[in-house]
Amino acid sequence: MYIIIYLIFLFFSNFLLIFSKLSSEQITCISDYLLINKNIQTILFTEKINKEWKIQRGISIKLIKNIKINKNEMINLMNIEYTNNCFELNKKFIKKNKNTLIDELIVKKILNKIKKKYLILSENYQNKLEEQSFCLANLLLKMYGTEFIKIINLFNKKYKFDLIKNYYKIYFNQIPLLIYWDFNKFWESNKFNAIDELNYYNDIKLCFESLINEKFNPLQLFFNNNPFSISTNIVINQNIIENDEHNNCIICLTKFEEGEEGQLLTKCNVIYFIKNISSCPICRTRVIIEQDSSIENKQNEINNQQNNEGQIEERSFSNRFLGLLRNSFRI
Repeated sequence: MYIIIYLIFLFFSNFLLIFSKLSSEQITCISDYLLINKNIQTILFTEKINKEWKIQRGISIKLIKNIKINKNEMINLMNIEYTNNCFELNKKFIKKNKNTLIDELIVKKILNKIKKKYLILSENYQNKLEEQSFCLANLLLKMYGTEFIKIINLFNKKYKFDLIKNYYKIYFNQIPLLIYWDFNKFWESNKFNAIDELNYYNDIKLCFESLINEKFNPLQLFFNNNPFSISTNIVINQNIIENDEHNNCIICLTKFEEGEEGQLLTKCNVIYFIKNISSCPICRTRVIIEQDSSIENKQNEINNQQNNEGQIEERSFSNRFLGLLRNSFRI
């Protein structure tokens, strides 16, 4: 009798083990390792979790379906505690290598179990990647100015339920905008082939301090702050003249006199006489002359920039650009 009860218990235990959902820890210990070990491109996507749609960053299963994770390699890269825990959590997906007799995690078995398009990264690595992505976008802005920035006006109804675009929106004069790097235009320009690495050594290094990853989806390099600057009319007063940092025109270096008309750039707080410049000589952000452009005109200008977002085939952003940037200091 006891034997029968025990066998029934084993049967149901195995049944629950086979058909139960994988925990997030089971998945992320694998995805985090693959991110670091294979330098795999990540992508933003939306997923319904507990009846709520959330934005996640993960790895496409197409890139990892044939990978086998060697236990010793994971120990060398992560640590023994991390590896033992990950292999224990995923023990039903382990197979011993016939040649080396070392345990291997068969990623394909895990993917067959979860039946999803992406392997989600841990919150820790998602946050690091987002921080690095913003850093990279701002580095590109510093290197090339606003020539390769693309804008989408999110007032357009077709973007109302696009969670990713709305998550990264930035308000400019009460207009919700998605501002991101126009990779198509940048790629076609070939400007990434002429980079002065030494001048940007510290900036590049800063972007890779928390995490070394070279492969972002090139269509998802968003800005977390407004890369534009408003130029407004001001009258030179005594306070400006007495301020050693702002008492002369940043363009021609002529000393200001009280009562003269000038222009003030809001982003970098510089003052100059001549208003018809396209970008700030200090921070290189695109200048918008406030008194010459109503919100409606700005909105029309923005709308003109958002023709056909288009699709590009997945390319390794690192091989052509980030890899080139990092060659100067070989992290």
